[in-house]
Amino acid sequence: MHTNLPRHARLVRALTDMSYSQLFGLWASVVVVAAVSYNLLTYVGGGIHAPYPLADIEDPLARLWNALYFSVITATSTGYGDIVPLGYSKGLAATQSILSGCVFALFVAKLISHRQDIALRHIHNFAFEEVFHNIQEELAALRRSFTRIAAQARAGEPLEKEDWGLLAMSLEQGQSVVSDIPDLYDAEEELYVLDARREHLVQRSVQRTLGRINELLDALSAAGVEWHDQTDFVAQLHMFSDIVQSTTVIWRQKSPHNVLEPFEDILDLKENILGHLKEAMQR
Repeated sequence: MHTNLPRHARLVRALTDMSYSQLFGLWASVVVVAAVSYNLLTYVGGGIHAPYPLADIEDPLARLWNALYFSVITATSTGYGDIVPLGYSKGLAATQSILSGCVFALFVAKLISHRQDIALRHIHNFAFEEVFHNIQEELAALRRSFTRIAAQARAGEPLEKEDWGLLAMSLEQGQSVVSDIPDLYDAEEELYVLDARREHLVQRSVQRTLGRINELLDALSAAGVEWHDQTDFVAQLHMFSDIVQSTTVIWRQKSPHNVLEPFEDILDLKENILGHLKEAMQR
């Protein structure tokens, strides 16, 4: 894994991939190794390279304990000044301070990143819920428009210019709503995926909307309305059918639930709309 990265990049990636306990273990290991090294320096060259006054402590256990104390103080950058590095221990203390600081910085950065990930997931989940409800509500609003115009046609009431404009606008809005459906799936980033229950609800909403359009076209034809002469309405109907076709293909590919029948029903209803269009054009 990550074998194509440069060595230093692999090292950074390995460190950032560590868990909190692993990072703390690494920090503690640096502290212990440094403490042992400080203690060993008290036995080298008469202790002139050891932190002062470790070499003057006669009890070996107390000397090791103070070396550990100095190591912790150095790692935390506290620096009380009661123990002072001399000779080689200066370089060791500087190295330990850098290493411990880097590990601690990684720990803090990982903690902040984790909190940011949680916040980001909450934001995405909120956006997901908003998109889901908007799709449901907007499709319901479109169906109400189609139902009203169909009832008007059945009652023999003439359709005015505003009615045709409403139908064209509704179909245009429906194109935008349907094309948003694949956004309900984000498996790549693992932020959200539409669950089976909600997927079924969206499928049913799309099916009912397509069914309502077919009912509208039936009502217009039965009432003898020459709706195929309404160029804007017909153009939007064609575009809506194309959007349903292309979106359903993508939607079916993104769905993880392996239930194909609802998608087939959607495409069948779309074909019925195209059938109405062909029949109207042949008149």
